[in-house]
Amino acid sequence: DGHLDVSGRGPRDRPPRQQTLRGAIGWSYGLLDPDDRVLFEILAVFVGGGTVEAVGAVAAPVDNLAERLELLVEKSLLVAESDPDGIDRYRLLETIRVYAAARLAERPDAGAVHDRHAAHFLTYAERCGDGMAGPDQAGWTERLERDYDNLRAALSWLLGHGETWPAARVCLGLWRFWRNGSDLTEGRQWLAKVLAAPEPLTDTAHARLLYAAAVLAAGQDDHGTASRLAGQSLDLAGAAGDLATTAQAHNALGIAAIGAGGYDRAEEHFLASLAIWERLDQPQGTAVALGNLTKIALRRGDLAAADGHTRRCLDLERGTGDTRGIVMALEAVGQIRLAQGDVAGA
Repeated sequence: DGHLDVSGRGPRDRPPRQQTLRGAIGWSYGLLDPDDRVLFEILAVFVGGGTVEAVGAVAAPVDNLAERLELLVEKSLLVAESDPDGIDRYRLLETIRVYAAARLAERPDAGAVHDRHAAHFLTYAERCGDGMAGPDQAGWTERLERDYDNLRAALSWLLGHGETWPAARVCLGLWRFWRNGSDLTEGRQWLAKVLAAPEPLTDTAHARLLYAAAVLAAGQDDHGTASRLAGQSLDLAGAAGDLATTAQAHNALGIAAIGAGGYDRAEEHFLASLAIWERLDQPQGTAVALGNLTKIALRRGDLAAADGHTRRCLDLERGTGDTRGIVMALEAVGQIRLAQGDVAGA
């Protein structure tokens, strides 16, 4: 095999230690049978490793996959770990992954491998998006953090190959994760890239992305940008007849208005959002609108209105199991109790 340097001498401009390490990896690689070499090369597409399920989806049909992975572990080419959910994960050490990536790049089907990786993590992002709105948000956050580098890689591949709608779907799965954590800036950057891509999106998809971008902008107190993006979202959602996104855009416009001190305008948007969510019989959206109306009432000192809104909000959040919503509603109840002088209750 002309690619191997089994003498342990890599490129001569590298330090001796790196030359020897590269040679050791190449020697181990050379001992693999052809099918195991292919699997080893495909594993390079994973950044930070992956589960057996993920590897199976990307590697396509592979006989005895678990046994083949364990063989690579035994040969010290792969590291096996168990995540907090008790699921086995496999990853290449970075130096070994660089070697495997170079071999993968030489394969005629390298693009197809990256396509399968992106498709798998697109589906995963959408599953996470649903999970981030339910009762196990903490668990889904941890899972997203474990595979975040894979999701980044998928987004980069999709955008680099003109796959705007699939990239948009990944972002729509991730925006709540970005909103809740410390990745607001990066989330805004990814959304901006998708929104600026030359390939057109449907009005509905465009409106949903703009809403997500507006929420992240508001999360950084960039209320002017949030208002602009949410206004564009409202226009597109209205044109598409997308009531749910119309309600979300009103919500984002209301939050931006609060940031600018426009409480009357904010209330108008939250009431418009509430009316749509009640028409759609959608409890989570209804709870969000009520929570935001609570904020307005508190700022005005209308404790009776605040108490009425937040009681309904808390009941709905508990009904849906939205842990983030429950926390925010309980915080509002505490603020109301404090304003009433009930320190123990608060």
